[in-house]
Amino acid sequence: MVRRGLWLPAFGPALAVAPAGRGVWRLARVPLCADARTGAPDPQSPFIQVPLKRTDDLDWASPLKRYIADVYQEDPDDYAPECATFHQLRNDMRGAGPDSTGLDILYKYYRQLELLDLRFPVDEKDGHVKVHFNWYDAFTGRATAQHSLAYEKACVIFNIAATLTAMASGQTRSEVDGLKRAYRYLQCAAGVFNFINDNFLHAPSADLSRESVKVLSQLTLAQAQECMLEKSLGEKKKPGLIAKIAAHAAEEYAKIADQFGELEKKGWIDKAWLKLVQVGVPYVLRQAVKASYFNALAQYNKGLAVEAEVNHGEALARYTVAEQAAKEASRTVREFSTVSTNTPLIPHDAAASLAEITKSNQSVVSEKKAKQTHDNDMIYHAVVPNTNTLQSMEKQPLTAP
Repeated sequence: MVRRGLWLPAFGPALAVAPAGRGVWRLARVPLCADARTGAPDPQSPFIQVPLKRTDDLDWASPLKRYIADVYQEDPDDYAPECATFHQLRNDMRGAGPDSTGLDILYKYYRQLELLDLRFPVDEKDGHVKVHFNWYDAFTGRATAQHSLAYEKACVIFNIAATLTAMASGQTRSEVDGLKRAYRYLQCAAGVFNFINDNFLHAPSADLSRESVKVLSQLTLAQAQECMLEKSLGEKKKPGLIAKIAAHAAEEYAKIADQFGELEKKGWIDKAWLKLVQVGVPYVLRQAVKASYFNALAQYNKGLAVEAEVNHGEALARYTVAEQAAKEASRTVREFSTVSTNTPLIPHDAAASLAEITKSNQSVVSEKKAKQTHDNDMIYHAVVPNTNTLQSMEKQPLTAP
């Protein structure tokens, strides 16, 4: 016997979000927690949000009613309201945007799928509920259709994670509550991407593949680490701690840049899109920008820490490395600027925001290096070690999916 009301429990938290486009990795610009002592600039670096998957309309009501009649031997018309409501919920899910309302709908629909799975076998086998689930890859736009309910679940979960990244990118992180929300949303998104990786094998599309969801999880964790760095800067934590947090962020963004390149080689990110800056190039470049920028920030703060310990030679060497990284970040931003203006799919001020960040950082680092050079020449006369002999930076991860 079918239990009435099985599919429709209320579910889904109320959350806050900023709107975003569909089918591209967009950047949201918000202000940064500033700290003149550490050289952190005022504008906040933009975050990446993952695009939503799209899906076609389908008919839930007819196959469900047919199964009720054939297997449960009951009049399917008795359950017409529930079937119609469930069908409408799926339609609502199709139009859900990357905001709090959309997240509520996604959560609610996924909960219904879990409950539905307890009483209705949904697959291609004869006598089962047979539904044609057609979804489009979030990155390539290619359609993939299956009859498996697990596929429908995986696609919905992917959109939950994508929505969380949109909500994180829409937070005003210069405010304490906004920074906390962004961090929490990104942590949750990373956990959802990991859940897909652990529970859905043999992905039929590139966006659901292990390689894809792993790098998306790493991306969201790197951005969460960036939130903690901003928090540490705003709270004026000791330079030694800031250096460790920034060093981990730099390392993670460098890894992400490499993996984005591998995805492009597989053809999962179209080369034409890379050249036209619709998806790949600006984001690969942006990761390189962040890797260099956070490396500069890490070395700069490590220099402050060892200078406080009266190790003036190492401090100067650290400032030298920081200046090199800061210049590299500025150079990469210029490359980003030349391509980001070629498409309306990138927010018009993303390049300007990144340019202001890296310019300010380079100015502070270069000024500090010049002062330390002068003081060492005139006062300390400390031996400056070769930058290649400096110990590797200690790293402090503050995220976990």
